[in-house]
Amino acid sequence: MGQANSSPTLGSKTVAALRELLPLLLRFLSNEYDDTSMAVFPFLTDLLSQVRIPTVSIVYRLNSQSRRSAKKTGTDVVDRDFLQALLQALFKKMRYDDDSISSENEDSEEEAEFHDLRKRLLGFQESVAATDPELYSRAVQNLVSAALRSLNSGTSNWRDMEVALVEMNAFADCLKGTFANR
Repeated sequence: MGQANSSPTLGSKTVAALRELLPLLLRFLSNEYDDTSMAVFPFLTDLLSQVRIPTVSIVYRLNSQSRRSAKKTGTDVVDRDFLQALLQALFKKMRYDDDSISSENEDSEEEAEFHDLRKRLLGFQESVAATDPELYSRAVQNLVSAALRSLNSGTSNWRDMEVALVEMNAFADCLKGTFANR
């Protein structure tokens, strides 16, 4: 009987501890060194495999005027704000470094490692898209819009445009999967 009484407390303490780790997760994921970012991939994989926010998404669609209308339970580890920050970190990590890749070594081992990293990052994005399609759609739209605005203003960087194209392609792949499942 003693264990039954301590279970909700233990659960809420576990959720609180996990919430404290989320900013660290984002910081390590956003690190400029790929090895540092990749060190948190197993944790991120486990976290995203447990996250499901379909009820929040439904409430947002029903009443998009107020975020306060979304019902949250004490066991929700992540929220839309975290998922948005996660997507931004993933988008940033998808970008070629300003100095690491040159046209001379396109077929290099470094390039192959970067493409492998990208595949894994896209997998995380797919998990977020499955959890909250509306949030993912809006984030990709904002990324592509910003890239096009910078192109229009003449301040664009090919790396930003390339990420926008990769993300549009990934978004199209998600749509294909959505319509194929219907």
